[in-house]
Amino acid sequence: MIKVRFKSRQVTEARRQELIREAESLGAIFESYDPAQNELLFKLSPGINRKEFMDTLAKNN
Repeated sequence: MIKVRFKSRQVTEARRQELIREAESLGAIFESYDPAQNELLFKLSPGINRKEFMDTLAKNN
């Protein structure tokens, strides 16, 4: 599982959905959103490199 935490508390629903779509296009499966922690939880598909996934997601955002 990978947690993606937003730095800003002012993240819109549209921005969260955009990040979810991008992560899914990279091979992740969206699991949940925790509004208290302001973070998204993803499960990586088999064969997806965790470091490469995080590097790509960070670079694009």
